[in-house]
Amino acid sequence: LQLVHPEDLEQVQQALGGTVREAMLAFRQKRWDASLRLFLKVRQLAVFLGQTGLLARVDQAIVTSAFQLGEIDLAAEVERRILAAAEKAKDAAAVARARNFLGVLESRRGNYGVAIQELQLAVTGLDLMTSFSAVAASINNLGPGLAEVGAHYADLHD
Repeated sequence: LQLVHPEDLEQVQQALGGTVREAMLAFRQKRWDASLRLFLKVRQLAVFLGQTGLLARVDQAIVTSAFQLGEIDLAAEVERRILAAAEKAKDAAAVARARNFLGVLESRRGNYGVAIQELQLAVTGLDLMTSFSAVAASINNLGPGLAEVGAHYADLHD
């Protein structure tokens, strides 16, 4: 348990606001290195202050920034955190989006079999339109690895 004086707490809250503004500007300007560094700081401050409502959007910005920088391991780690939150909230569409992007990340790692598994999990239990959208996006993102694992599509359930 860490005791924080009210003045210090106010300074941390002000730092959070300023850092959020800086991070969003860096993100909009596609300065991915600054965006990633700043959103990681925003996350730390939000957790410290107990402002968990910010975390979903902050995590998504971290994933996007890390992905743009080619930091696939970090992007996958944070995307798995997003997936866990979506599963806990029982948000099927958010689960599908997270699994879809995990498939993209795994394809970037060269793990095409795992990418296909994520795709399969993304479409399980969703309505037809959501399933179709997830499949189309995943196929589009799998790119060259799809040819190597195309034979495994026969194993997909209806």
